[in-house]
Amino acid sequence: MGKRRTRLALGVVLSLLGLALTFRNVHFSRLLRALAEADYILVTIALAVNLLAFGATAMRWRFLFSPHRAPRFSHLFSGLMVAQLANTALPAHLGIVARAYWIGEMGGVSKTFTLGTIVLEKVVEGVTLLPLLALLLLLSPSSLGVQQTGWTLGAALVVLALVIVLLNRYKEGFSRFLAASLSSFSGLGPLRLPEHLTSLIEGFGALRAKEVWAPIWGWSMVTWAAIALSYYLALRAFHVQAPPLAILLLLIVLQVGARVPALPSGLGVFHYLVILTLSPFLVDKDLAVSYALVLHAMIFLVPSLLGIFCLWRAHWGLGRLWNLEAVLSSGSVDG
Repeated sequence: MGKRRTRLALGVVLSLLGLALTFRNVHFSRLLRALAEADYILVTIALAVNLLAFGATAMRWRFLFSPHRAPRFSHLFSGLMVAQLANTALPAHLGIVARAYWIGEMGGVSKTFTLGTIVLEKVVEGVTLLPLLALLLLLSPSSLGVQQTGWTLGAALVVLALVIVLLNRYKEGFSRFLAASLSSFSGLGPLRLPEHLTSLIEGFGALRAKEVWAPIWGWSMVTWAAIALSYYLALRAFHVQAPPLAILLLLIVLQVGARVPALPSGLGVFHYLVILTLSPFLVDKDLAVSYALVLHAMIFLVPSLLGIFCLWRAHWGLGRLWNLEAVLSSGSVDG
C-alpha cells in the first residue's frame, strides 16, 4: 500500500509539473485559434486510423493465445477499450489488469493465463519496436540527444525478451523451484503464487507455436504503421509540415513515456512529451500544445467512451473497475 501511495504521489507531482511546463508561455488566443482552424476531417480520419490500430492489436492478441482457443475478436477489441477507460479513469495504470479481467469474465479464460498473453504482447511490442528504434538512432542527429536513451531501451527490451523465452522454455523447473522456495512461508499459501505464476507463464505458449509467429509480427507492423499514420494525419490537420523522423521519434517517446508514473492517461506528462519531441523540429509551441490536446483525446478519450459503451453492453458497472486495485492488494487475480 505504501508503494502505491508513493507512486500516486509521484504521479501527481509529475503530472502537475508537466501541465505547468506545457502551458508555460502559451498564448491561449493563438492556441484556441489553432484549434478552431484545424482540419477536423483529417482529425476524424486520424481517429479512425487509430481505432484500426486497436483492431490490429486485437487481431495480434488472438494469435498470442495459441495453442489454446482464442476469445472472440469482439471481446478482445472491447477489452482494449475497457483497458483505455481504466487507464484514463483510474490512478494506478490498471489497464492491463482490466483487460485480463474482461477476457476472464467475457471469454471464460483464466485471468492469469490472459495476463501472461498480455505480458508476452508487451514484449512483442518492444521487440518489434527495435527496428524502428534502430532507424531512429541511424537517422537522428546527435543534437536530439536520443542515442544513449535508445541504446539503453533497446538493451532492456532484449534482456526482457530473453527472460520471457527462458521462463517459457523451463517453466516446469521454475514452477517446482518456486513452490519449494515458498513452501516455508506458510502465510503465502492462500495466495497460491506458484499456481498463478505457472498459469501466467503458460500464457507465453505462443512462443512454442511457430506457425503463429508470422501473423504476430505482421499484425505488430500493421499496428505501428497505423499508429504512426494517425499521428501524422493529426499533425497535418494543424497544417504542420514535419519530417517522418519527427513522427518516428514521437511514436517511440510516447510509448516509453506511457510507463512514467503520472495521473490517469498521463495527464500533463503526455502533453509535455509531445511538445519536447516536436520542439527540435521548430514546431510552434502553441501549435504543439493544440496538437497534444487533440492527440490525447484521440488516444484516450474516444476509446474510453467506447469502453463505457462496452461496459454498458455487458452490464458491467464502473465500480468493477474501481475494485481492481483491491484485487491487486489481495494478491490474487483469478480469485
